Amino acid sequence: MMLSMETASVAANAHHTSHRDTIIRLAVALIALFSLSLSCKRSRKKTPKKLPSVEKLRTLCSRGSHKACLFLCLKHEVSGTCDQLCKGGEKKACEKSLELLRKAKLRPASQNSPAWENKQTAPTNPGSLATVPSGKDSWPRFPKGTAGITARLSHHFTACAGGSTTSCETVARYIPPSKSGLKEMTTVHRGMKELCARDNLYACYWLGLREINGFTTDLKPRMGPAHLEKACTGSNSAMGCRELSALYASGDLVAKSPERSLTLLKKACAAKDATACLGVATHLAFQTPTASHVEAVKAKVRLACRYGEDEACQLSDCSKYPRGRWKMAAVSRDSRVAHEFFITLCTAGNRYACVEKAVQSLRGIGAVKALDSARKSLVSLCHKNEPSACLQLGLVHLGGFAGSQPELTTAVRFLSRACTGGSGVACGRWGLALIYKKQYSAALRPLTVACDRGHIESCRHLGILYTGHLKKLPDATMLALNSLSLACRLNDPSSCAQLAHLHFTTPNAPPNKKIGVSMVSPLCNLGYMKACAALAAIYGRGEGVSPNLLTSLNLGRSSCACGNALGCAMAAEALLKGGPGFSKNLVSGHTYFIKSCALGFGDACLSLGRMNWEGVGIPVNKPRAFRFFDMACNEQRWKPACDHRSTLKRPVVAPPVTPGDKKNPATGEKSSPAAKGKQ
Repeated sequence: MMLSMETASVAANAHHTSHRDTIIRLAVALIALFSLSLSCKRSRKKTPKKLPSVEKLRTLCSRGSHKACLFLCLKHEVSGTCDQLCKGGEKKACEKSLELLRKAKLRPASQNSPAWENKQTAPTNPGSLATVPSGKDSWPRFPKGTAGITARLSHHFTACAGGSTTSCETVARYIPPSKSGLKEMTTVHRGMKELCARDNLYACYWLGLREINGFTTDLKPRMGPAHLEKACTGSNSAMGCRELSALYASGDLVAKSPERSLTLLKKACAAKDATACLGVATHLAFQTPTASHVEAVKAKVRLACRYGEDEACQLSDCSKYPRGRWKMAAVSRDSRVAHEFFITLCTAGNRYACVEKAVQSLRGIGAVKALDSARKSLVSLCHKNEPSACLQLGLVHLGGFAGSQPELTTAVRFLSRACTGGSGVACGRWGLALIYKKQYSAALRPLTVACDRGHIESCRHLGILYTGHLKKLPDATMLALNSLSLACRLNDPSSCAQLAHLHFTTPNAPPNKKIGVSMVSPLCNLGYMKACAALAAIYGRGEGVSPNLLTSLNLGRSSCACGNALGCAMAAEALLKGGPGFSKNLVSGHTYFIKSCALGFGDACLSLGRMNWEGVGIPVNKPRAFRFFDMACNEQRWKPACDHRSTLKRPVVAPPVTPGDKKNPATGEKSSPAAKGKQ
């Protein structure tokens, strides 16, 4: 019995031992398998993931994938996607969009000559600020193969690139019509021809404008001057006279005649056309001798402002001219007949006539102003893909609907639709609205599109944007010079003044013989303070003329009083030198440099630093001098200041002494009451 029990216990112990050994072997096998898989995973080579194709990314982006859209923008550089993301507030997309825009805008290396070295010369005919360049120019680059552009409009593209202001304005106003729209336009044109044949002067004026534009094949451009002439000789001579004057000035469709152009401008100004009065002032400003026409120029500028020309009111920052809102009114009987004609066609379903009827109602031409009904009509037409209706709505809200404050968000919505529909003017106004909203990076692309389509004001706004809020971009100066050079060549006086000012505020600018007294002095007489500051620099530094420090001082003081930094610096330089008619005054010169530096002119800050470093008119203060050097170099990116600062040794500034501290005259060490107590 005892033997059997021992045998059973031994068997049980053997069974437990074998079970434990099995578990141990299994655990060891699992550990070995895990370590083997881990080592294999570590030794496995990482294969690169296959990137999705552009087509797949586009599909995902169209379905709302933000990540796919961002990948398209940043990796594949799809500019349209970058623009859409930028509108949504994506900062990286905005930066990429600006980078792509700069790449597209800059000229190739073979054409990398400075923009101010274009073929611009002093005016050879009255009223013209620049002659047509003789060499090839890559500006403006219009889109090729645009749908709806006829051979007649292509002529305007070529003429605009050659320097015709009238053709550039024509291209900027162009909106491609649809097939149904062409039929509707033909119907309206036929009716307006019948009204003009019955001596309706408003119909002749309306028809002449569209004929010289030549947007459709049913109108003959050569008939435009005759219809404008008929409207101009009527009782309301402002109609047609200004447009006809532009044709005689450029020689488009008529024989070129500056004398006839000036006569027509004066006639339109006498009929209270504000733009014509400003044109007369511009013409007189370029008459020789210049000094004998200064008072007449100022009188015409004041008159243009009184009649409602905002540019005339804003010529000088110090302008106190009253702001009138008088606008040209059409002949009541003729415009009323035309309005009834538009109503009849609009009721019959002609959308083109509906747009014209609504525009007349907005402006009170031929009918009592009906703002609410006109706006509702234009909104309905805009939603039916009528870009001209969207453009009118955008312009109304940009200027303030019914006398209210501008509605920028609403204006942007309508103008962007009109710009997409093909209107260069709408693109320019869209960019301007974005500038008003302080969305400077977003404003860059619509302004560029508008400038490339011949909208001269947009080229000017581009130059101002690059020299102002976007001046820290790497290529900002070159891009600004390109845009301003084009606008100046197309007879925009404000752009010429900006161009001259930029030449003297650009570090290490190459000499430019084109920017001289003959170009800048008339602009200063018109009231452009930037031109006056540039003229002060010309006389102060003797660029192309004999130095005249007294003239430089007077021009610098007047432009400095209007907040121009270059003018303040020129006044300071003249006071530091002294000359005939005034004495040397270092203290006043130092004060003017401080004003100029505070206004953001890096060269003035550099001069202040030198005065403090060398003790010119003030005690030597090297730490203060370096503060001015740092301001000019770091904040205002004035390269000469950086170069000058690198040649000097920065002074060690001692820590400030607290009121309770005393200095040991023997050792120069500080001792305080607390230190004495510890001792």
